[in-house]
Amino acid sequence: MHKRNSPRKQEVEEPEDRLGMTEEQWAQFQAYTHGYGEQDENGVDLSLLRENLKLTPTERLERMDSAHMKIGPRTTFLAKAHLEHIRLLNSQRASFVIVGDVAIRLHGGSDLSSDLDILYERTQLNLVAIERALSSAEPRFRDGAGISLPWSADVLRLGRNFMLRTETGDLDLLADLPGAESYERLVDRGRIIDLAGQQVRVASVDDLISMKRAANRPKDQLHVMELEALRKMIQEQCNKPDHPSA
Repeated sequence: MHKRNSPRKQEVEEPEDRLGMTEEQWAQFQAYTHGYGEQDENGVDLSLLRENLKLTPTERLERMDSAHMKIGPRTTFLAKAHLEHIRLLNSQRASFVIVGDVAIRLHGGSDLSSDLDILYERTQLNLVAIERALSSAEPRFRDGAGISLPWSADVLRLGRNFMLRTETGDLDLLADLPGAESYERLVDRGRIIDLAGQQVRVASVDDLISMKRAANRPKDQLHVMELEALRKMIQEQCNKPDHPSA
């Protein structure tokens, strides 16, 4: 039994009315809508990065919550949790640099990471500051296989990397991070930004690329491609005549 061929649907003809677009605008419109949006050769969504760069770092962080809410309900608002951790650390003048996926987000990237990663200075004075800053948040090991955590500067001194769960949210305190030359180098090359009134240092795009390349997991490889596209956009913005730094 032969199947009857269904009639072929005719494509909509090109409209005569181009809605007031110029020839150049029409060509751009056709190129955009007949392709896959504004993507580079690696598939990085350039239009999303351009929109993110128009926002302040605080707005970039807050939009992370909006994106998570579209995926599903959450019991923790991540931006609020990250800002509270930063406020607590700043209250004791702790020395730290934001690294990881949240740092990418603050620079204008699209990552929706759930925890805050910070590289902290390992001086006794700073360990005491971190102890005092986070004690009210009741830090404990995240998936710690039954290991208890008597929170103190001595515990911080004995360990290196602490994956924590607090009453505020998740926080990773890192002393060792592949691709990071040293804490001092990250501080020198980092960028100080304002987050809802809190001054905080964020690792540079170049250092984030180095750390992501060193980690080299599949998601890190994607992050490197996005960061390289983001770095190029930031450089282009800085080279514009009307840019403050130009």
